[in-house]
Amino acid sequence: MAEIPLPAKRATDAVALGHAALSDDDRFAAVFNWTPRTSLSIVDLKKREFVGEIEIPGCSLVYAAGDRRFLSLCADGSAMIVTIDDSGHEAKKERSQPFFDPRKDPVTEKGVRSGNQWLFVSFDGYVHPIDVSGETVRFGDAWSLFSDADREASWRIGGLQHLAVHEPSGRLYSLVHRGGRDTHKDPGDEVWVYDLKTRRRIDRIKLRNPGLTLYGFPIEFGRSWPAPFNRLSDWLLDTFAPASVSSIQVTQDAQPRLVTASQFSGSLGVYDALSGEFIGRVGPTGWTSDVIIAPWGRG
Repeated sequence: MAEIPLPAKRATDAVALGHAALSDDDRFAAVFNWTPRTSLSIVDLKKREFVGEIEIPGCSLVYAAGDRRFLSLCADGSAMIVTIDDSGHEAKKERSQPFFDPRKDPVTEKGVRSGNQWLFVSFDGYVHPIDVSGETVRFGDAWSLFSDADREASWRIGGLQHLAVHEPSGRLYSLVHRGGRDTHKDPGDEVWVYDLKTRRRIDRIKLRNPGLTLYGFPIEFGRSWPAPFNRLSDWLLDTFAPASVSSIQVTQDAQPRLVTASQFSGSLGVYDALSGEFIGRVGPTGWTSDVIIAPWGRG
């Protein structure tokens, strides 16, 4: 264990996704700064020292894109590609052509990685893939999470952490709800599952409320009562409380679990990620659960 001092300019937001990234070989960390100038603080984790700062004007956040490369999202719809050398200093910095239109349909910053591909989803539900496997970053064709019928029924993405990937099965999980334009932060009541190879939806998981808490304490009763009365608390939640799920995550084991959370609760809902079966509630984990992290490997 070690503590590495950083310049006092690190960005801190409510949903800390994309605020820091590890290089693919775990040698360097890049930390996003916003003062309001934007930059990356580079840390050598082997030497345990701060290396320096790299300016990324007009761009924000940071995502790993190789052993010595990171990318950030830019306000004009492009990406900033930062390459560092073996000492952690800037070797090259270039800006791509725009891969989405920020005026018509911006992407959310809550991307997920599947192998060497980053997936960013737009407000209107279009997936924008970014391939970071080669010497240059490549931007693939966008594809839609929703059919025309889905759009007519007002299905949309939503939530604070609305995407998850199960790498072994190649499945993408998307938190969705029915709503109007600009409801991309609204909580969801279903998770739709997609096969990343065929880009087709293969399942729909109807969600339950992950549990209610107050000041970190669960709002429940009757757990020690004799059956079936010990299930009364869960029955009331399932019957009267809306799902209100704001964050999802999937574990990376052979029998994966889909984990859900609400922005205003410290409890978690747990599902079988392959069958969609509800397993139960766990909690409380604290006052709230804004971001859920599951360890993953790159093979």
